[in-house]
Amino acid sequence: MFPLLNFATYSENYSYSELFYIQDNPFTLLSDEPDYFKLWNIKALINFKWNTYGRLYYFIIWVIYSAFMSCFLIASTIPEHAISWISQSILLVATIFLGFIHFIFEARQLIHRPIAYIKSPWNWFDLAAILFPVITSIIWLHDITPPIWIITISAFLLEFKFLLYFRALEYFGKYFAIMIGVAQKVFSFLFILIIMVLAFAHSLHLLLRPTSEYSYDQPSYTDDANNPWNLVSTYKFISSNGTIGESSLIETPDDNTNLFSLFSTSLLAVYFMLTGDTSSVSSWNLKNNWTLALLLVIFSFFTTIYLLNLFITLLGMAVDETNNEESFLQLRGELLSEIELFWMLPYQRRKKNWFPAILYYKVSVNELKKYVKSIEDKKNLSSEILEVSEFENSEEILQKKIEELTKMNETLTDKMDEILTNRVNELLKDPLNKINKLIEFIEKKRIRLIFS
Repeated sequence: MFPLLNFATYSENYSYSELFYIQDNPFTLLSDEPDYFKLWNIKALINFKWNTYGRLYYFIIWVIYSAFMSCFLIASTIPEHAISWISQSILLVATIFLGFIHFIFEARQLIHRPIAYIKSPWNWFDLAAILFPVITSIIWLHDITPPIWIITISAFLLEFKFLLYFRALEYFGKYFAIMIGVAQKVFSFLFILIIMVLAFAHSLHLLLRPTSEYSYDQPSYTDDANNPWNLVSTYKFISSNGTIGESSLIETPDDNTNLFSLFSTSLLAVYFMLTGDTSSVSSWNLKNNWTLALLLVIFSFFTTIYLLNLFITLLGMAVDETNNEESFLQLRGELLSEIELFWMLPYQRRKKNWFPAILYYKVSVNELKKYVKSIEDKKNLSSEILEVSEFENSEEILQKKIEELTKMNETLTDKMDEILTNRVNELLKDPLNKINKLIEFIEKKRIRLIFS
C-alpha cells in the first residue's frame, strides 16, 4: 500500500478561482526533491497516474500542438504561387488561435510559480516556440511579406519543440532524461568555457582589429597589417616562358576577410577555432606576429586539448549518473504535474478514481532487492524483507531446490516399490505353500488311483 495517504489528492472544497491560482500538493512539488524518485512507492504512483489519465491528456496536448505547428509550416513552406492568399490567411489565423491557447497555459504557469518559471530555460524555450510563430503570423497578415529570418526561426523552434514531446514516451524518454540531466550537471563547466572563449575573443579582437580606416569599395594600402586589403591574396600573371608580369590581380575583401574587426564576429571565429577551424587566422604571418602565435598555442592547449577532453570525460560521467530509471520518472512526474495543475478543471482533480486516497500495487521480489540495496541504513527493515533480499540468484536457487526434490522423489519412489513388493510377497507366502501342498496331495492321489 502507498504509505502516504492523501499525498497526491486535492482538497474537497474548491472553486473555479483555481483556474488562476492553483494550490500545490506534495506530488506536484516532487520535482524539487529528485531523491524521491528512487522509491518504488513514487514509481507506482507515477505509473498509476500515467496509465489512468496522464497519457490521454498528454496525447491530446500533443495533437493540439501538432495542429498549431502544421498550420504555420504549411503556410510558410508552400510557395506563394502554389497556394492562394485566402488559404494562407486561414492557416495563419488558425496558427494565431491555437498559439493563443498554448500561451494561456504558459501564462498560468508563470502566475502559479513565477520564480521557478523564470529560472527554467525550458520555459523560455516553450514561450519562444509559441510567440515567434504567432507574432510572425500577425506580421504576415499585416505586411504580407514578413522577413525570412523570423519565418526560419519560427519553423526551427516549432519543430524542435515537437521533438521534445517524445520525452514522455519510455522508449525515447530515457535519452531525453540523459540529455537534460547531463546539461544540468555540466552547466558550471560550460560557464567556465564560455568565459575563456570571451577572453580569447576579446584579446584577438584587440590584437587583430584594423587601426586605419578602410572601405571595401575603394582599395587602401597602408602600413596596417590588419587592414583587410593587406590580408587578401594577390595573383600575378605568368607567361608561357615563365616570365612574371608586372600587373597583378587582387582579391576583393569582404566582412569575412578579417573576422576580428568586430567583437561579435571575433566570438564566432574563436568558437570555430574550438572545432579545429583555424582559417580565420590563416591570413596572418605567425613568424612576424609572436603575440598571435603565443595566443594560438595557449588556446589550442588549454581549450582544444585540455578543456574539451575534460568536457568529454565529464559528459561520460554525467551520462552514467543520469542513465537510470529515476531520471525518466522525474521527467514524467514533471509532465504529470503540469497536466494536473494547468490542463485539468477543478472538478477533474477531485475524481476518486484518478486521485484515490489509498493506492495498492504489486511489486516483484527483484524490485524489493533493488529497494533494499538503495537503503544505506537497513536496521529499521523487518527480518523477512532482509531474508528475501539476501538471495542474489533466486532463480538458480529455486532450480537447485527443484532438482533436489526431484532426486528425493525418485529415491522415495524406488524404496516404496521395494517395500510394497516385499510386503506382497510376505502376504502371499503362506497361501502359496498351502496351494503347493494341495497340488502335491492331488498328484499323489492321482498316481495311486492309476496303479490301483
